[in-house]
Amino acid sequence: MSPSDPIEYFEMLSPTASVILNVCDVKIENVDAAILARVTRLGVNMINTSCCLRSVAVQVGNAPRLRELMLGLDVQELADDDALGLLQANTRATVRSMEIWLTSSTDSAPLNEVTARAVAQTIASFPVTKLSLNGVRATETGAKMLYDAMIDAPRLYDVEVSRSSDLARAFAAFGRPWTCPQRHEHDDICIARVNAAKETVFPQITSWSLQGVWSEMRSAIPTLQAMDHLRSLRLFFQTRLSDDEFVDVLAAIAPLPRRTLALGGVALLSTPYRVQWLLSMLEAKSSFTTLRLREAGLTIYGLDVMGSLLRHLWQLEYLDIGNNALTDNAVPQLMALIKWSSVHAIRLSDNDLSDDAMDSLHAFRRPRRRCDLIFYGDRFFNEM
Repeated sequence: MSPSDPIEYFEMLSPTASVILNVCDVKIENVDAAILARVTRLGVNMINTSCCLRSVAVQVGNAPRLRELMLGLDVQELADDDALGLLQANTRATVRSMEIWLTSSTDSAPLNEVTARAVAQTIASFPVTKLSLNGVRATETGAKMLYDAMIDAPRLYDVEVSRSSDLARAFAAFGRPWTCPQRHEHDDICIARVNAAKETVFPQITSWSLQGVWSEMRSAIPTLQAMDHLRSLRLFFQTRLSDDEFVDVLAAIAPLPRRTLALGGVALLSTPYRVQWLLSMLEAKSSFTTLRLREAGLTIYGLDVMGSLLRHLWQLEYLDIGNNALTDNAVPQLMALIKWSSVHAIRLSDNDLSDDAMDSLHAFRRPRRRCDLIFYGDRFFNEM
């Protein structure tokens, strides 16, 4: 729901109803306390607004039913010890899950030690389940603080690092498991130590996201390969990849254990043979269930290939090809995709399909009782 909705709407809800409120364009201090009293899940985007963490900390005290809190804010906000203390006091008894999306207004400067320690304490002290770091830089000391906090955060399972290549490299280096340095035929003791070391690499984190330049991102791959518990991987490439680099990406991620793969980037899938290479690589992954190809430069020619190959990916349940600038010209290819694939749902949000095109796809799907079609987004924070 929205803060602009009349209070009567909230009063009509059952006292036990789950109420989601997203505060983006208004100050949270202007939200009626009676509305906050009903909220169970609150999202507050403080980035590029005049809202501050202290205001949020005060207002969540009016939300006794609050169970989930999502905060988008500048990393410097966490340097306010008093605001953090108040936020913890007002959420300790109620909030069970927090998502924190941090960005930096000073991209060129790494976090100073005070701010890095404040971020680390926040990660370790609150029930953080998802952490997003966008454009946040840190010294080696600061990165180690964040790494240690991530290891100690018992509920953290999803990490996203965007436009922060040095931080991603530091996490990868700190998390890299032990390997035997001796040049000899490894015995049972060596193998046992290697396997034990793998269990200590971010043991609770099952989802990892990286955004940046492949030449810098690839340093994290050995660490990710050691995470046998990894279930979701998201890579977004900020520069155009050559065919050789694309093949290198596929070779690097092929061994990774996962159920969900999200790939995107500048013209990443602009040629049909890249789509073929990707789907052929995934065909052997029996545990693979979700494929997200948002903002990947997918074309009707790539859809042609996808329509013919997806029938072999029997394990795939969910396909997201949103935000690819697909137009009404893609309707025949999308119909073929619906007809031949066995997926449960296809997400097409943020494309350039007309209402008539969407109606045609729905009409084509309905008598065949095929997959659900999702044309609109539903997330408070932007998703690739």
